[in-house]
Amino acid sequence: VRDETICITAALATNADLTITKESVSGSSDAVNLKITGTSAVNTGDGSEIAIASVETINIQSDDANTSNGNLTHIIDLDVAAATTINVTGDAGLNIQNDNASVISAVTTLDASGLVLDKVGDAGVTYAATFNTVGNATTLKGSNGIDTFTGGSQTDDTVTLGSGADVITYTGGKDSVTGGAGVDTYNFAATAAARGTKAKHLVITDFAKGDKIDFTGISVGTLANVTSIGNAVTLSSGSDETLDNYLAAASTQDGGTSNSVLTHFQFGGNTYLFLDRANANYADGTDSFIELTGLVTIKGSAITTGEILTLA
Repeated sequence: VRDETICITAALATNADLTITKESVSGSSDAVNLKITGTSAVNTGDGSEIAIASVETINIQSDDANTSNGNLTHIIDLDVAAATTINVTGDAGLNIQNDNASVISAVTTLDASGLVLDKVGDAGVTYAATFNTVGNATTLKGSNGIDTFTGGSQTDDTVTLGSGADVITYTGGKDSVTGGAGVDTYNFAATAAARGTKAKHLVITDFAKGDKIDFTGISVGTLANVTSIGNAVTLSSGSDETLDNYLAAASTQDGGTSNSVLTHFQFGGNTYLFLDRANANYADGTDSFIELTGLVTIKGSAITTGEILTLA
């Protein structure tokens, strides 16, 4: 192909790949344009994939061909080993598969800000980053619908969600997430990396009323139901205002014997949720904390069954 758009209207044959060859791939900014469309959802999977070699940018238009909103979610498998950018536009949801057939491990930018759904309650983009080079970064941008993103475990991700009730899973790294409008849910992978460290942890820039944090993946035992979280942790008189001192003050309880203990404090103009997973004294990489930009009132919020904190 040259600059044509390849239109996909039906599933590929089982275990039969669609190979697209770009006529010229001499530069460092080659692109291939795909359109996946139908009046019902199209799934290119079942062991099949769209294979595009030596192309850095993949543009995908995800289209709902119905005259009225069909709330479709197309599914696409890609083998695009050279691609660093995937752009998604259109008006239908898109699930970019992350399975054994997919090769998207060089992608550092997923931009779905051009995907505009009919309703904010419609499914947006599902995407799990697999680029995992330590010290590098991944950028994820969501649609105006309900996006489901998973960041990289070793990269420092910048995630911008849209207007929907989005779901983001933190897997590690120095990640900054802006949830946008809508009631968003922040999950944690059940891995050591997802506990975070002082240097690399999850930062939520706009944690707002109704937003949820699910601690299931990183807690020890269970977090007891708390109908109303109490006051923030403070320092003893005369103590220096440092992050280390606040972490020490927050970790005085024993969260390692049976169940984790959740506390919170404010330092340097920001708010921190602290999950004590070990015995008394802060243990970097074992205990966990989340940084919330600004002075967020946590007091009065509840932790419900399922270890979910909902901001009051």
